[in-house]
Amino acid sequence: MSTSISHRGSTRYIYYRCRSNAGGQPRCVGVNIGVFSLEQFVASVLADVDDPESEIPMSMREHWQKQDELERQKGVSQVIHRVVYTRSTCEVTIELKPEVSAEFSTNDAPIGSDQPDLGASN
Repeated sequence: MSTSISHRGSTRYIYYRCRSNAGGQPRCVGVNIGVFSLEQFVASVLADVDDPESEIPMSMREHWQKQDELERQKGVSQVIHRVVYTRSTCEVTIELKPEVSAEFSTNDAPIGSDQPDLGASN
């Protein structure tokens, strides 16, 4: 997906749109999602401590759960490498930046002062 901007009067709308035609498949016409909606979804997945099947380390999810909405929104770009939408299965995969994943995976203990302050406003 790539970002796209449309204008209606003086209002700007920023969204992601599917541009994939890999493997000879036709483009994903009509697959658009607002940037804010996608960022909210990703932040909610990062903060979901009740999902026993999540591959996101529990210490990271506990950290994100403690953040308020504004801190989560600001922090999404600091921890996400990419979000992949698989059209054939309608699944969304969230890939963390390697350094973030490594930091939390090596120490999946309760958040302490040695953990990065992801999502904090600067």
